[in-house]
Amino acid sequence: WHLCSICRKAAHFMCYTCTYSLCKRCIKEADFFCVRSNKGLCSNCMRLVTLIEDKDARTEP
Repeated sequence: WHLCSICRKAAHFMCYTCTYSLCKRCIKEADFFCVRSNKGLCSNCMRLVTLIEDKDARTEP
């Protein structure tokens, strides 16, 4: 039910926060940060998470 965002084959790796998915072959070429087994963050979501964490770190007392 999940298809690879690059080649449209069956996906094995999935982004936690969006619909980006990758098969075992395409994961080797893509920017994808595995967090737990086959789930993680794509480069766009990782950038967003990093921006949020940086903002939170700057606003803490």
